Amino acid sequence: LIPQLPGDVPLLRATACQTVGKYASWLGMQPSHLQPLLPYLAQGLSIPKCASASAVAIREICERCDSLGESVLQLYDGIVAAREQHMSAAGGGGEDFILDLKNELDVLEGVCKAVSRPFV
Repeated sequence: LIPQLPGDVPLLRATACQTVGKYASWLGMQPSHLQPLLPYLAQGLSIPKCASASAVAIREICERCDSLGESVLQLYDGIVAAREQHMSAAGGGGEDFILDLKNELDVLEGVCKAVSRPFV
């Protein structure tokens, strides 16, 4: 249901990302519900008003969900895609990148924790 929310309302998307992060423990026990949310969170990294909420939700999911497996790498790919999108839009300058360092570190920290666990 969450990935079907309107994409053109950034604050709604930020709230949805926060909700996903808060339900990370439950989602870890429901892998079929978790998998469709991963691309949604990754896409949120490139939207200014929800990038921070997406980054925190990604970190929370990575910390609490053992069932991610290699799919967690698509979350880090979200940072790379957001940076590339910004670089092309800004004409090569990355000064005003949407994700600040703290948000990038949230995602990186979560992904590293997830891939350091044995895959279930």
